[in-house]
Amino acid sequence: MSCSKIFSGDLPELVYEIIKNFQNDYSTLHSCVLVNRLWCRLAIPLLWENPFSITTGNYNFIEKWLEANDKTSNSAIDLVHNIILMSVSEFKKLINMSIVKLFIENENHCKSMLLIKNQISQIINLHQNLKLILFVKAFENLNVLESVHIIYCSSLDGFIQQIINLTKQFKLKSLFMSMILQIDSLQSLLQKYGNYLENFRYESYKFGGQQQFLELIIKYCRNIKFLGLTRIESHVNHLMFSLIENIKQNLNHLTINVVHYQDDLILRNLGQLLPSKLESLSLVLYMIKTNDFEVFLKNSQDTFFKKLSINNLMQEYSDDIDILPYIKKYIMKKKRVKYLAIKNTSSTFSISKGKDVDLSNLKDEVNEFKLYNIKVLKYVNISTDIYRFVNEID
Repeated sequence: MSCSKIFSGDLPELVYEIIKNFQNDYSTLHSCVLVNRLWCRLAIPLLWENPFSITTGNYNFIEKWLEANDKTSNSAIDLVHNIILMSVSEFKKLINMSIVKLFIENENHCKSMLLIKNQISQIINLHQNLKLILFVKAFENLNVLESVHIIYCSSLDGFIQQIINLTKQFKLKSLFMSMILQIDSLQSLLQKYGNYLENFRYESYKFGGQQQFLELIIKYCRNIKFLGLTRIESHVNHLMFSLIENIKQNLNHLTINVVHYQDDLILRNLGQLLPSKLESLSLVLYMIKTNDFEVFLKNSQDTFFKKLSINNLMQEYSDDIDILPYIKKYIMKKKRVKYLAIKNTSSTFSISKGKDVDLSNLKDEVNEFKLYNIKVLKYVNISTDIYRFVNEID
């Protein structure tokens, strides 16, 4: 009974005395954080006494403390690696300049900056007396800033000029967008930082402006290693091919997602543009024609894929993966891939089988690929998590 009261939080004084004995036992303290909210509140101050002395490479301790604070909400921003400030109604009570100073003085621990402008603006608006925040000053105070990653900001135009005006050099490594910037802003950004850009992903949910946009990427960005393009319009496919050709020597990861129209040209032209080795190729295409797919496989016979994932979007449900014989002929038998995922996704729903057919669920097929040392994975497991990807590569 006493034990259950300790774990439920009914005896906080006794719990505190117990946790104090773990003061220098960081692994145990981290376990205490996971027990419940009370244990978390008691353990975090002990971990916080000298946070940068813990050489675990894990910077999530602040997040844990904030999650245990009643005054914090679920909305958060990544400002310095995984150092997180939460949106709160009484924002000034959370701001502690000594903590900010601690981060700046320990800049070696600030490996990257993830800027999410919308949440920052939201935090600023939560307190009317909060003075203007300038990104310029934040960047200038970080003496060792290896890279900056801009991930899916809904609008960059508001502070791009501040970034462009910085005197201190840094590398803009990632630019992931779901909308098109004003062309002038994008051109200014890429003129200054485009040569550093290694990871670029664009998801277009509005049509128009893609031609100028792709022309700027081709002109200023020659060192892209990760390229993701979604909903590219058919009339600019030639620019997509030019971009791939332009970055071919550096390209490691390629994602092409065309979900709103059938395009024969993509498969017929893509194969010969690929480098000899790709870490990953992900294709999400609408109603793949087997003859076009065979052309792609023939033209890419000199390319080895570590990860290959294909999602065939279909109008009607079919439990037959009709591209599979070609995969076996040109990929499996030549051992051109290490990890493979194939899925049919239909717009109609089968009561008995659902609407998706995943190769990983076909045991006989999976075993056949095993004979060639090819591991078949679930499609959802092979897809790239963007935030994890950025953390791993930086």
